[in-house]
Amino acid sequence: MADLSNDIRPVSVSLAHVAARQEMRNLMQALGLDDAIAAMDAAA
Repeated sequence: MADLSNDIRPVSVSLAHVAARQEMRNLMQALGLDDAIAAMDAAA
């Protein structure tokens, strides 16, 4: 889950990975975990 931040990383990822990452962020947001998302963005 560490790669859920908005930062761009110089690694190769598949389109499926990008989609799954976005779905996880959307789920976390729907569950009200905005603070956790913000913390991951700040840590990256």
